[in-house]
Amino acid sequence: MNQTELITRARIAAYLETANVDFTDAVILQELNDQMSQLYEATITKSRQGYWLKQLLVPIVAGQDRYRMPYRSCIGGLERLEIAYDSTLDWQPLDLVDEKLAINYELQTGQRGQVVRYCMRGDQINLLPDPDGSSFALRLNYYIRPGRIVAAQSTPTTAGVITSINLGARTVTMAAVPQSVDTTGVLSTIFTGALIDIIAPTGWHELQVVSEPISVSGTTYTLTGTSDMSTVQVGDVVRIAEQTDWPALPDDFHRSIADAAAISILRTRGMSDRSGELRTKLGETLASFADMMSPRVQASAPIIVAPNMYRGQRRGGMLVKYP
Repeated sequence: MNQTELITRARIAAYLETANVDFTDAVILQELNDQMSQLYEATITKSRQGYWLKQLLVPIVAGQDRYRMPYRSCIGGLERLEIAYDSTLDWQPLDLVDEKLAINYELQTGQRGQVVRYCMRGDQINLLPDPDGSSFALRLNYYIRPGRIVAAQSTPTTAGVITSINLGARTVTMAAVPQSVDTTGVLSTIFTGALIDIIAPTGWHELQVVSEPISVSGTTYTLTGTSDMSTVQVGDVVRIAEQTDWPALPDDFHRSIADAAAISILRTRGMSDRSGELRTKLGETLASFADMMSPRVQASAPIIVAPNMYRGQRRGGMLVKYP
């Protein structure tokens, strides 16, 4: 569902008339975004299955031990930290230590060494010990916060839809240019230097490019950063960074966001008795999503229960592995 369909669904589920002055489209969009964050961020980050997982390369500066997490990362969303000790980018995993053990890897004031561990201090990665310059870069694998669902683009509906891609020149050409949308739904032009996202408009609605700076030439944008463009396809959609038309979830779970928003609206209106069926359905949907995100190994050998035959008598089954 896109934003228009989500709003319509939430209105129907909450018994809201279109002209309700207390629950405008902007208010419902706010509720949809709140529910998106509350219901799904923790499940996705805890499952550690790679959905919403992005990478960022950060150059290491000699003597600088602290590096901020990306501002768009989920809380507790660092999946893995890797380090390259030279420009060949032979990535090595860095182990996390807690604050009690961090002192074992810190050197005296002013001293530096080769980075061997790290600890988290607030929203900052603290390298241990202070880097001496022999380390080249960090690679952060982190879970990104979903973009905010915003009001629909103005006509034409093809705004931001990519019609051609040039990987060598790092350009995308669109049928019509997209616009930025403020919290009241007012649209404004996107200029050179702005940051954009590129979003898959179908399926799981993953971000293909994240917060990439651009230069603008008509309906062609040149991506001036270093983001990997290999997964961008014709038909993907360009939006200003952190804005989207769809929840960052598989299509199957979009309705749950609308239902969750409707439950909140019904409570606000003093109609909690009408939300019982929605709450039950929402609980089942969230359980299904958590199950889908649960770690699982597809290639492990199945466990088969086979009979144990001994001297012509059948005895209790025993667990054996095949092959």
